[in-house]
Amino acid sequence: MPIPLAEIRKLSQNELVELVADLWEVRPGWRTIVVEPGDKLDLEIKDDPIEVVVPQNEDSQHPDVDVPVHILAIQEDPYVELEFIHVRQTNGVDVIEDAHLNRFKQASNGYRVRKSVIVTTGAGPDRTVDEQLYSGHRLVEGADLCNLIDQYTEYGFDYDVYP
Repeated sequence: MPIPLAEIRKLSQNELVELVADLWEVRPGWRTIVVEPGDKLDLEIKDDPIEVVVPQNEDSQHPDVDVPVHILAIQEDPYVELEFIHVRQTNGVDVIEDAHLNRFKQASNGYRVRKSVIVTTGAGPDRTVDEQLYSGHRLVEGADLCNLIDQYTEYGFDYDVYP
């Protein structure tokens, strides 16, 4: 039975970021790093050194559309893939809009990181599956997050370690 969304919304923003990072790491072949905008990371992936710079994704003219990167997810097996993840804790009223998705997709439009994921305890825009696939964004809304937590318990994820 999935964890109630109301329970996840009780976590602080930092606790939710840690939860999402840990959740992504349960997936075979993945590891995560909690990051801050502007971080420069020297990584070694499959014996290859690479540098990843976390974008400063701020717009002083549109602060309501700020979607900073919180996590860098790294998959090494079966193939290499990097994802930037934005985590947003809400009280249920805050909604991720297309403007947030587009802004965050721009952040991952770099040479090394091409995928963007927004994880929110709120809702996203009403869109068809076809529109979601075409946009190239991944959005994990509150109910989906609860289902992922439930699904990944069989892989060793333990929600009870979070306050």
